[in-house]
Amino acid sequence: MRSFLFIFFSFFFFLTLTKSSASEILTVQGQIASVQRYNLVTKPAPYIQFILKANDEEFTVDVGPEWYVHSQGLFLIPREEIEVQGFLIEEEGRKILFAKEIKQETTTLRIRDESGKPLWGFD
Repeated sequence: MRSFLFIFFSFFFFLTLTKSSASEILTVQGQIASVQRYNLVTKPAPYIQFILKANDEEFTVDVGPEWYVHSQGLFLIPREEIEVQGFLIEEEGRKILFAKEIKQETTTLRIRDESGKPLWGFD
């Protein structure tokens, strides 16, 4: 429950970022450790997040609604190597990366624009 609340409040914190504070984009290459689905009270569709292990660091990567991810042909599988570009938020020693783009072998999924606005709109 604590993890869900952390992600939930981090999501709303991210929505309050201004373009200038969200302009730094981090690129991380690593391996998917686990994939999770979670539900937001205000959204009908489940959202996807995963844990990315890169060198000695661990990131919680917030992707977006499951329907959008799957409709773009991206299926996240544990132990798979991927590259994520996104906006980093660090809080309570945890690193959350709000994905802007995910590259998986020959598939690239664009998720958010340069300002952090979701490309799927607000479902």
